[in-house]
Amino acid sequence: MTTPRMRRRLVCAAAAVSLFALAGCSGTTAETAAGGGTSEDLTGDTASGAVLPGSAPGSDVLLYDKTAGVNAPPIDDRSIIRTGNVRLQADAVEKAALAAAAAARGLGGLVTGEQTVTDPDPDRTIAQLTLRVPSNRFDDLLVKVRGLGVVLEQTQQASDVTGQVADVDARVEAQQASVRRIQALLARANTIGEVVTVEAQLAQRQADLESLQAQQKALADQTALATLEVSIVGPDPVGTQDDPTGFLAGLQSGWNAFTAAMTTGLTALGALVPFVGFALVIALPFLAWARSRGRQAPVLPAAAAYE
Repeated sequence: MTTPRMRRRLVCAAAAVSLFALAGCSGTTAETAAGGGTSEDLTGDTASGAVLPGSAPGSDVLLYDKTAGVNAPPIDDRSIIRTGNVRLQADAVEKAALAAAAAARGLGGLVTGEQTVTDPDPDRTIAQLTLRVPSNRFDDLLVKVRGLGVVLEQTQQASDVTGQVADVDARVEAQQASVRRIQALLARANTIGEVVTVEAQLAQRQADLESLQAQQKALADQTALATLEVSIVGPDPVGTQDDPTGFLAGLQSGWNAFTAAMTTGLTALGALVPFVGFALVIALPFLAWARSRGRQAPVLPAAAAYE
């Protein structure tokens, strides 16, 4: 038989148990809301690149790492700068140059530079061209140009600038947002001092934006169009004939030696003439003085000679 006092104690005990249970549930809910998250939140974290907590060592589930190449853009979506050089030898240099330019235009490209140095001797004619085509047609252009003559030298390079393009694009967007904020501040300026200050900031940020946009445009141009430098030269000159032999060959060689010796002698004589003339100018007065002294010397008698 329970007394009223015992019933009150049972009610208090039940209430205490209920409070403890509610406190535990509240703690779990608060922890989840503060940082634990739901299973969906953990899934989202897995996609961002961290390690799921509570995983056993060696079996951690890694997040997506942008630098690891996982889920990287396919090769067709990457920004690649392609360049190359080809040096050809062709029988008709000018004709080959025209064909190379036509090949670039036929692939949707253009000729951005062309120089042809002609010479009476067709073997010395040289042509240099700068051809630009869409990057996906670069290999086709290379094949067409190689077929115009004998390939003497060929090089090509490919630079991946996907990260640089993404960085510049992000900086352009951020700078555009900054310019818009300054423009909004300018609209709310009330005094001349505020207007001058805000306009100075606006001019600086617009200049930075234009610089970034120029970089963006240059990268877009380099990745959209590949560049091929083409140099075309003529065939090798015809080899000289063997040296002739016989009497006529000897006579010709002797005559050439005689004319060469005469040319050398006359050249030396011409070089000595100024020195000889200068020596005569100095020597003639001395000779005239010596002769005059000889005429003035006294003649001794014959008897005096024996004394």
